[in-house]
Amino acid sequence: MRFGSNLLPAMTITDPATAQLAEQLARTDLFRELPERIRVRVAEVLGRRTLLAGERLFSQGDPGDALYVVVRGRLRVSVRRGRESSTIGSIGPGETVGEMAVMKGGERSADVHADEDSELLTLAAADYTRLLAHEPGLALALAQLVTARLRAR
Repeated sequence: MRFGSNLLPAMTITDPATAQLAEQLARTDLFRELPERIRVRVAEVLGRRTLLAGERLFSQGDPGDALYVVVRGRLRVSVRRGRESSTIGSIGPGETVGEMAVMKGGERSADVHADEDSELLTLAAADYTRLLAHEPGLALALAQLVTARLRAR
């Protein structure tokens, strides 16, 4: 599904860093179908985070304060039930993690650790909420991604 129209005029982005981030977002599962103007707005508020292999991104039960886009590296997703922990997935470049907790405003449903050195883009939950007020297409894209992930389980 496409969000937006191909009839919109091309945007002029003056900040090279923002332009580069918007291009990276165009190659991700969450943002690729969104219009460029939305990717640019998201790029303007993104942060960066680097994880070393073995480092924890977040733990099950932590507050859902951001979602992450993997630029480089690989993350392992696992769920704890009592004393048992089982791996339920792996997240690589172009994929997102943490979106469910940001979308529903709750706690993290899994543990996420870096399997290898990784570079991530971060979108804070507060920034996501502010963007939704102006770009409702972002909510639809996130809902579709979460639905696809739940179906894949």
